Amino acid sequence: MKDLYISTDAFWSLALATIEVFRKECFGFLVGYETSDGWIVQRAVPHQTAKRSHLWVEPQALPRRRIEKALHSLALGEKIVGWFHSHPESSGRPAQATPSEEDVAFSEEHDVILVLAIRSQRKNVGWSQNHDGSISGSIGDYHVILGAFAKKRGGEVDRLRVHCAYAHGFKPLRHSYPKALDEEQMVA
Repeated sequence: MKDLYISTDAFWSLALATIEVFRKECFGFLVGYETSDGWIVQRAVPHQTAKRSHLWVEPQALPRRRIEKALHSLALGEKIVGWFHSHPESSGRPAQATPSEEDVAFSEEHDVILVLAIRSQRKNVGWSQNHDGSISGSIGDYHVILGAFAKKRGGEVDRLRVHCAYAHGFKPLRHSYPKALDEEQMVA
């Protein structure tokens, strides 16, 4: 099983993009690079122009080309290595951290496909590695599972082992939100 390493910044972008549109699917690009052992994701860029619903998300082709061109001009040595999207729970359908047939068909050969299953949280749990290579845990009022796959030639996918040093050490707080600052406090 190859490895997918996710930076702290990418982890938070993935989690917050998924939570923001909970009950609908999110979509975005994974930016980083490939190594001999797998992939390193430095950034996760939400795709704001994607059309979305509760059961599907439809990305637009032009933004990927724009982002690829912009990344090249920044000379970071990074590129789009794949994409992410969420599978939220819905009435009678549990959230699954595996790609659908449509997800695989949409992907290009060698793309990383990162699927985030999200559901309302039943109990607060720390983040950990699961036996299938995915990672999971709590964020706020949600339970999230990150499952990663790589599309092979011929359309099949291989499961990847997900690593995120930040997530593995993260122990979430539940219902301990700070009081909102009033406008006077924010200006000071």
